[in-house]
Amino acid sequence: MVDVSGPLATMHPATLAWVSSVARLAERELRVRHLESLERLRAVAAPLLARLPGRALAVDGLGWTAAVTGLAPQERYPLPKRFGPGRAWVPQLGECGVEALPGGWLLRVAESRTDAPAGRVVLDFSRPRSWAVTVYGAAGSWSQELSPRHAELLFLLAESPRGRSAAELAAELFGDPTRTVTVRAELSRVRRHLAGVLTHRPYRFAEDVEVEVIRPRDPAGLLPHSTAPAVIRARLGRTGPDVIP
Repeated sequence: MVDVSGPLATMHPATLAWVSSVARLAERELRVRHLESLERLRAVAAPLLARLPGRALAVDGLGWTAAVTGLAPQERYPLPKRFGPGRAWVPQLGECGVEALPGGWLLRVAESRTDAPAGRVVLDFSRPRSWAVTVYGAAGSWSQELSPRHAELLFLLAESPRGRSAAELAAELFGDPTRTVTVRAELSRVRRHLAGVLTHRPYRFAEDVEVEVIRPRDPAGLLPHSTAPAVIRARLGRTGPDVIP
């Protein structure tokens, strides 16, 4: 949004042309970001699609196509409003098995109805400065490096199968339950890549997802950068919040 509201007397004759130029620049930037996101999704999806029999495709969160196999290419497939991993009816495709990919979805067009297998997530925190998440599904697996903050959040969620509210995560991460805005913003970024395995209200891993955490051999090496109270307790082998007299 470009806001140039103000008194008419101060409006410069070139304002309209300036606003039009800024709008065109914004449109170009959005288009470039969109194409870059599709390229990232395509890089992850292409090896998976190459191993799949039948018809399948990778789309972003709005249905824009990144890669296909066994189908005629189409620019976009409208997705249902309620859409997630498992099975879904997609217009123009019919019933599909849906799996999460970083920045999008893998759709396997059903030839016959079969139950989608539960997913598996492996969180590797065994190295001191490099952490990764690997997601396993029916079509194969994909991995992604984690930032220090996202590694902390996923560790906390893995330690809380029943889930945590934003306030609880803020308390465990910062020692301050009021910092919910930061927690929600970070989890929103995480869920762009893990939407199929993470749910919210409360934040948690989906019930049908098996979660494995690989810790370092030395407990003191667990996320050594972290000052989160919950991570510090895990390094010391404690459970639950510290009690301060």
